[in-house]
Amino acid sequence: MRIGFTYDLRDDYLALGYGEEETAEFDSERTIAAIEAVLRGRGHYVDRIGNVWSLTGRLAAGDRWDVVFNIAEGLHGVGRESQTPALLDAFSIPYTFSDPMVTAVTLDKAVGKRVVRDQGVLTAPFRVVRTPADVASVALPYPLFVKPLSEGTGKGITEASYVIDLAGLEAACAYVLSEFKQPALVETYLPGREFTVGILGSGAKAEALGVMEVSFTDRAERWGYSYLNKEHYEDKVSYALVDDDDARASVATALAAWRALGCRDAGRVDIRLDAAGKPNFLEVNPLPGLHPDRSDLVILAGLKGITHAELIGRILDNCLDRLRDEPPPAPPRVAELRSAERIRRALILHSDVPADAPPDEQETLQQAAEINAALVAGGFTVSRLAYDVDEDGLASRLRAAAPDIVFNLVESVAGRSDNINRAPALLDRLGLAFTGCESETITATADKPAAKRRMRAAGIATPDWLMQDEATEEGPPLDGPFIIKSLCEDASFGIAADSIVGNRRALADMIAARRRRFGGDWFAERYIDGREFNVSLLDGEVLPLAEMRFDHLPKGAPRIIDYAGKWLEGTPQYDGTQRIFINAAAEPALARILVDAALACRDAFALSGYARVDFRVDEAGKPWVLEINANPSLARDAGFAAAAVASGLSYEQTIARIAATGFANQAEMSCVWRDAPLDGDPAAVAALVAATGVFTGDEISVARDLVIERLTNGPATGYDFLFAEQDGRLVGYACFGPIPATDKRYDLYWIAVDPALQGRHLGRAIMRRSEQAMRRAGAQRIYIETSMRPDYAPTRKFYVACGYRRAAGLTDFYRAGDGKGIYAKSLNFSL
Repeated sequence: MRIGFTYDLRDDYLALGYGEEETAEFDSERTIAAIEAVLRGRGHYVDRIGNVWSLTGRLAAGDRWDVVFNIAEGLHGVGRESQTPALLDAFSIPYTFSDPMVTAVTLDKAVGKRVVRDQGVLTAPFRVVRTPADVASVALPYPLFVKPLSEGTGKGITEASYVIDLAGLEAACAYVLSEFKQPALVETYLPGREFTVGILGSGAKAEALGVMEVSFTDRAERWGYSYLNKEHYEDKVSYALVDDDDARASVATALAAWRALGCRDAGRVDIRLDAAGKPNFLEVNPLPGLHPDRSDLVILAGLKGITHAELIGRILDNCLDRLRDEPPPAPPRVAELRSAERIRRALILHSDVPADAPPDEQETLQQAAEINAALVAGGFTVSRLAYDVDEDGLASRLRAAAPDIVFNLVESVAGRSDNINRAPALLDRLGLAFTGCESETITATADKPAAKRRMRAAGIATPDWLMQDEATEEGPPLDGPFIIKSLCEDASFGIAADSIVGNRRALADMIAARRRRFGGDWFAERYIDGREFNVSLLDGEVLPLAEMRFDHLPKGAPRIIDYAGKWLEGTPQYDGTQRIFINAAAEPALARILVDAALACRDAFALSGYARVDFRVDEAGKPWVLEINANPSLARDAGFAAAAVASGLSYEQTIARIAATGFANQAEMSCVWRDAPLDGDPAAVAALVAATGVFTGDEISVARDLVIERLTNGPATGYDFLFAEQDGRLVGYACFGPIPATDKRYDLYWIAVDPALQGRHLGRAIMRRSEQAMRRAGAQRIYIETSMRPDYAPTRKFYVACGYRRAAGLTDFYRAGDGKGIYAKSLNFSL
């Protein structure tokens, strides 16, 4: 079950300058972590939400939970405890503890006393003093007791709260009015024993957990359970479990008050005996403190032999039991107003990075934080999870989180990069949509020599190499110079100036030195002394071509990006390396061969989502693929994001595009695809297009007739098709072809998806496969013509999300009030 967790973290408010007593009701990290651990231990996914401001943002972003464990007290106003439950009620999200009405009524102690008094529950006579002048109207016999009207945790209670005359009453009321900016509750002082009754359950099912007597040592403030006594309870307060006649009478009073007020799930009722020994209702706490050691309900449970974990579990169970008895709430009608592209849940899965990890590993957390912010800005709700070697437990947490998309940033498992394929394999096994490449691609590219062998088989040029056991003078013939690399690590791991070795004699010694220092396996690659390029691919498209320049390296330093040059700011290697984006028009031949080679790598390794291909170009102008990174860094300052920005995409748009490719990957796998039309397709296409509800009868006829023309006259028509089927039924299609009298310009004539499958990214998958088909046919630019009517707004939004930009518009083109919008997209940003 997906459980949201709302709370007020005391440290957050202290850091903002609030005082100790002001924040007394708020919770410590220890409390929050302990409750979270219990809920996770029961097999639930726990999403820390935080305070009411965080909850507001999360709800506005579209996040939802199966139930919320709410201990948020709120900060401002007499309805502060009601703010969080009221928001959750507005969105029909169930939660633990009492509803907004109960929390508002009980926070105002006078209103709470009136409610229980009207139900026949005994409570001390009282008056409310709202101004200093009201003191004169208090006609109650002394001694009296004064406290803030709407506070808890003993706030505002001191020895001076006990008053025996008018002067004391005026002083006590003035203190509350001035210090707490709220009315003072003045009650007849009750001189008897004091009890707190713990209650679990709701309504008729509510029962007393037990009765705890609260008494004070000779070191305590006299007369009451003050803030000071509570804060230093170990020294000033004595707790005892009691079960005598007074305790049993107190239980009856507490349960009567609990039910009269409508409290739920768990809480605490405070009782004092009057001079006649009768139990009187003091107040109820429907949102009890749950600190593992110091909160009264927890202390009472401990005296009964119930652990903190057991108490939290029983509170949740009581909530769930109550929800089973209640009719399910109607979904809020605002949900009907949301667009078909509803807000989705994203989970960022990343390597478990230790605190003392080196910079290249720490960057994983930087990526996670930056992607998190970008996804939230794009309307996602986001959670994060570190990859756990206990994959069964990890799988349970992933299932409980139920993300719509997983951002896979796992680069190593248990510190080993050769396990990088385990994350996509697990996500695929769980049926979760995820970003990046499939497990087989990750496996094929992680082992660099194995990847080089596949490149060779596909006709892709890559430098010669020697495995570590071949790097001897007696090994296979190969002339240097060489560069020594890790077999499977990336991020310039282990690369330094001495990685360049000029001859075979020193090669074996240098590889042995690397193994002693870093461990793992290494190999030697023939060093290409030329220009270096990074070619990034986004959803199969080539982004602007980045060249790494070494013009400012120290004299004599090798022209490579070593570990220092990549990670250690302020070093000569770091400062001496520069990334630029080349002007493809100025070097068209070079740009063309780099793009073609990158696309050949894409096809040979089935690169999807995002990837990077690293090149060296020798003095003869020949490109050599050094390696393929199927999981490159997505940090804002890394090369991939820089290439995307150079293409005109913002960082947030880039992350959104990557997420969309993950959705499309899953949608693509759910279908059977074909490009040859069948005899039944004209009728199936007409039915599909008609079902969308946006096309006219004439337009539906055109869609049908294009299929008939292709069936009749074949490819010469210039109309190509893509059909997506599920269980033999047409669920989506596209029609496209070259635009006559143009050079490598194509038109996407039709794209349609079964309405029952809209919102599941099948349209994105159809678009991607259609673009791939057009690219294979030589297309460099695609145009789409569409209506500008309001009912086409979701269609236009879809085109923009797929990377198309409005290039032109014609008013009243189709008919009066129905203009044409022309959208365009270059298949390769680089050319």
